[in-house]
Amino acid sequence: MLKGLIKMHSRLVLLLCLAGLAGVAVATRDLSADGRGLLQTEADCKRSIDFCSTCRYAFLHGTVTKAICLSCDTGYVVAEEGRKCWCAPGYFWNTTACNPCGTDNYCAGSVSALGDAAQNACGTNKITTTDYAKSDKECVAKPGYAWADGNGSDVCPAGSYNPGYNTRDCTKCPGGLTTVANTSTSTADCKAPGGSYYLRGRAIACAQGTYKAAIANADCDECSASSPGLTTKFGEVGKLAISDCAVIKPGYGAAASQVAGAIATVICPGDTYRVGEVDYDAAGVNCTMCGTGSKTLPNVEGATSPDACLAPPGWGWNSVDGTSTECIEGEYNPGWNREACSSCGSGTITTKAKGSVSPDQCFTPAGNGNSRSADGLTLTGFVCPENTYGRGTDTFGLVDVECTKCMEHTSTVGVNATIDVSFCVADAGYGYYDGEVKLCDYAFYSSAGGRDACEYCGMGKNTTDDGTVGIQGASANTQCHNAAGWEVDDAGTGVQQCLRGYYKPTIAEVACTKCLDGTTTSLMAGAILESDCDTCRPGFGILGSVVDVTAPLCDMCTSGKYSAGYTPGGQECLTCPNPPSFSGLMVSRNGIRTPEDCVGEFVSDGATTTLEWDVIEMAPAVFTDDAAASVEDCQLACHDSALGCQYFEFRAYASAGSQCKLRLTGADIAKLAFAGEDAPATSLLFLEVKESLYTVYDAADAADATSVGATITASSSATFAAVRASCNGDLSCVGFSWNTTHWRTFAGVKWEGAIGKVRVVGETLNSWIAEPISN
Repeated sequence: MLKGLIKMHSRLVLLLCLAGLAGVAVATRDLSADGRGLLQTEADCKRSIDFCSTCRYAFLHGTVTKAICLSCDTGYVVAEEGRKCWCAPGYFWNTTACNPCGTDNYCAGSVSALGDAAQNACGTNKITTTDYAKSDKECVAKPGYAWADGNGSDVCPAGSYNPGYNTRDCTKCPGGLTTVANTSTSTADCKAPGGSYYLRGRAIACAQGTYKAAIANADCDECSASSPGLTTKFGEVGKLAISDCAVIKPGYGAAASQVAGAIATVICPGDTYRVGEVDYDAAGVNCTMCGTGSKTLPNVEGATSPDACLAPPGWGWNSVDGTSTECIEGEYNPGWNREACSSCGSGTITTKAKGSVSPDQCFTPAGNGNSRSADGLTLTGFVCPENTYGRGTDTFGLVDVECTKCMEHTSTVGVNATIDVSFCVADAGYGYYDGEVKLCDYAFYSSAGGRDACEYCGMGKNTTDDGTVGIQGASANTQCHNAAGWEVDDAGTGVQQCLRGYYKPTIAEVACTKCLDGTTTSLMAGAILESDCDTCRPGFGILGSVVDVTAPLCDMCTSGKYSAGYTPGGQECLTCPNPPSFSGLMVSRNGIRTPEDCVGEFVSDGATTTLEWDVIEMAPAVFTDDAAASVEDCQLACHDSALGCQYFEFRAYASAGSQCKLRLTGADIAKLAFAGEDAPATSLLFLEVKESLYTVYDAADAADATSVGATITASSSATFAAVRASCNGDLSCVGFSWNTTHWRTFAGVKWEGAIGKVRVVGETLNSWIAEPISN
């Protein structure tokens, strides 16, 4: 075999040393080509060396081969120069193999022979944190035990704990807390002992009236949970058992022959009481009854003092023995007090029955009066004498009651007249008012024999016999008619006052009469006489001097005049005032009511007056041209025009020379050319004079007429009425136009190159606004 191996290799290598043989050099011959020996399979290694997992063969002295172990199985280490596998530290030999040492032991491992690898116990109540402890230094105390050398470790006593796996003593629970048993392992095992409860890491003694038997962090138990009248002794705390709940609270009782820990209490029922806390007695603890007739307040139980016993309503208190007796007729007591019954008085004053509870139950019978004693404390009752009457019903309460004579204009009827004022009745035409009998006033009536106030005819009514003069003392509703100044309303079911401008002097069912044309009333409503038509309507005035201030003759104010109206007696129409620095003629629409509607006939360009003016280019066909050399000539032509000139425009065009255009009132303006307000005009522009103010609009030449002013809105679908309403609602809008395709609203723009003046008379100013009518 050796020769065969020599033939297989090219050379022999001298093995200088063998690893793992404790430094001893052994001459060998390596069987491998690289000089390190041949590694064997694990099975070959285990056949040669027990528990060896990696090995190799080597020559010894040139002729002998031997297995050398390089590593052992888990739990073993290489020993005896690679010829053995012994137990490693943390393992022990159990006759067949090396096993983990276990948590209660430590194992140092084999150092010379397999038999030396044994378990070593840590000691009583000790443990390791691993199954492979190699030294007693790895031994620690078990949870719930204190550390001590050797076998001295012992259990943690009650009231202490140790989480274990350490070398410490047991820790005492804080704050007076304790544990349920020995061997506690955590501070969480520390709980409040019996007779106390847990609060913020401390044990607090159970208060009076509570107890706790268990070691736990629960609240103390209430004695009253067992029975509501139980508690513990006053001033004592920290009770451990329900048997300590043996004291009976005030207001409670308990039956005899009960044992501590099972005592049942009963709340003192109504009309009884019990005072103070008492230890339970086997003979029982009883509640005390109130004195005869005395009671506690309704629905009151558990009274704790005899002061809770009171005289009930309708009963009087006896202060000598604490009893109560029912009040007799003529006496009362509101009750729930400690007072005797009080007397109502003497004579006919009494109560309905025994047991009255209030002075309101004392009464003076119907037809009776009473008198009060000199000291004012006692009433004496008596029957009302003849020719007087008392009250018709019993009068309850300790109040003064007089017998009264029947009043003037009343008479009595029947034999019982002396006991009831209702027998004194009023004569016809009289009524009762706050205890008095009075003659029925205008618009009121009353038939004989009643005791009521006179009846009202109704709003807008009066009483009369002849339709002209109102009367008092009416005795029937047939005398009620529509009052002067009132007429039947529009619905025909009621009445209404005559409206302003109407009057009615009669007391009858006729309509109001209208004032003369142009006149009205100073009164807002309800005028009675024709003379109440004492003023002119707004926009109307008296022409000439006032002839009759009670019936003025009023006509509509003409152009240049105005009247606010409603001046008693009427007044003449006032002349429109001239603004500062303007001396020309002031004109207006007919029938205006305020000087704000007045306009200057020919207003300048603003340099010499506060009023502004406007020049609006319109289609040439609307104007009548009249050549003029100057502005003065153009103005004179407008003023003297037989056709009625509304306004004129004068310009000096660079290309066409001077030009004077007149707007004649006889020619249709754009608005009047419509077939109805919503039909577009053929002319290019339409002028709206807005609030009597005028502005020059920008139009550099006649060809620029369609661009007058600054555009605000433009619409091809709006109607004339809509565009006019839009302009009227926009303070910046001064006019609107139609240019054959769409409506346009525009604002005014000053233009220094134009000169124009406006003459506005009557309805030519805002011609679509109707003049006021005269009636």
